[in-house]
Amino acid sequence: MVQVHHLMEDDQSVFIISVEDTGPGLEKGREKELFAPYQQGDTSSSRLHEGLGLGLSLSQMLVDIMGGTIHLKGREKRGTEVTLRLPLKLDAEFKRMPSDSLEELAGRRVLFVDDHPLYRRIFSEQLQECNFESLELASGAEEGLELVQRAISAGRPHDLIVLDFNMPRVDGRSCAEKLREAHPHHPFRLMLLSSSAAKGDAEIMKEAGFIAYLLKPCPPSVLREALAFMIATPEDKLGETFITRHRIREHRPDEKGKPRHLHLAKRVLIAEDSKPNRKLLTKTLHKMGCTVTVCRDGQEAAQHFEKPEGRFDLVLMDCEMPILDGYDATRAIRNSSHPQASSLPIVAVTANTSDAAIEKCLECGMNDSLAKPINFIKLYSSIRKWSQPLKPLPPESDHSVPSTLFTVGMVARSLNLPVLETHSLLAEFHVDLRIWQESYAEGDEPNLSNDFLFSVKNLQESSMFFGFNSIGNASGDAVLALRAHQTQMTEQSRRDAMAKLAELRLILVAFERDNDTTLKSIAQKKR
Repeated sequence: MVQVHHLMEDDQSVFIISVEDTGPGLEKGREKELFAPYQQGDTSSSRLHEGLGLGLSLSQMLVDIMGGTIHLKGREKRGTEVTLRLPLKLDAEFKRMPSDSLEELAGRRVLFVDDHPLYRRIFSEQLQECNFESLELASGAEEGLELVQRAISAGRPHDLIVLDFNMPRVDGRSCAEKLREAHPHHPFRLMLLSSSAAKGDAEIMKEAGFIAYLLKPCPPSVLREALAFMIATPEDKLGETFITRHRIREHRPDEKGKPRHLHLAKRVLIAEDSKPNRKLLTKTLHKMGCTVTVCRDGQEAAQHFEKPEGRFDLVLMDCEMPILDGYDATRAIRNSSHPQASSLPIVAVTANTSDAAIEKCLECGMNDSLAKPINFIKLYSSIRKWSQPLKPLPPESDHSVPSTLFTVGMVARSLNLPVLETHSLLAEFHVDLRIWQESYAEGDEPNLSNDFLFSVKNLQESSMFFGFNSIGNASGDAVLALRAHQTQMTEQSRRDAMAKLAELRLILVAFERDNDTTLKSIAQKKR
């Protein structure tokens, strides 16, 4: 058995490592003797174990070089224990990166079922930094089933359940079947841990209802990331998700901080008349784990929404197409009786990125635009942005000016996004906020131009994305008033626009006041 303990002493990090076996042990008083070269516990010619007797001697030399100590303790026929004490200097320049998985797992309720007390101890120690609301440990399937029943009856079910496979009487797979039989409508998030694996096991466990499958021993970082993936999986995607160590490795960023592999599991409709562009988009989306439906023109795309059963998470709409272009196809979708007619995100894919072209896309009902040639990371970000269902915020107070208190972690959990990615997006929102305020300095009447209109529009989209509904609704009212003024150009339309802008400004002042600390932190990290 191997045990590792960690201590902090002044500017040193001390690791105490003990290795204990159940071998033949050694005679009392021979501990120091065995650190000499070519010395062995059993010196008879009929000994069962081979070797030169250099292991402990070389270990002593290495430990001395590192400034540590090594001790040997044992009793005859009772095994031996070797203990190392290694004092290591701290790296003054090292900065611990924040863990997205820790943020995701905080406040969760977790159940771990394993018949071996050592693995229960290891599991709890590996996850002690996660700040779970509760971590329950069960010594077998029967106890685990009882704890699950008790938690569900109390209205506080476990967010995650981790089962060992090799347990006596009822193994992990059978335990999962019993759970689903007892609670057929409960969306269990189940992980299976196994110390052995055979070809085809992963597929069998996926069919058994597990959404994660890892092998023991499992590094703490892999275990935390797998649990975070499980939490981030929407309920309607539980049957489509399966997490392994390979999937986790693919999701880790490369040296430049970009994702190696992006699994979105979204249903995307592509409307594009160019065969090379269709092929490129389809291949790219498949790499992201998306299910793709391809249309060759706008009319074919609109026909998908004539029947209510056709459902998508996002539409990528080319603007210039034969028969029916992207603008008219978007209008047809918005005016249809389809359940998603008003809510479905439609993103323009266009080579024309002028302000007038973008405004034309927005006016016909599109939500956003992507420039050709398509950039992989921008495409990924757009899909994540527009296909994330926003969770409703708590009801606003009865204050005269509504506001929204937030933290980066709270927003990350609401959007099911990593904390670092959320922080970067919030920094962009903060830039939108600054640009808008600079264009509307206190005491000055803003120039109600297209540039100003777009600054308000950007503020509306980014605030609604994060769930800052007060700002988003007020920005939307201001956009409508500004567009009306650009059309009418009357004194009354100008006054109406200025009144809506004044309401928006009051809300922004309250928002910045309430979130001063968070916004300053975002701005500092952005720099």
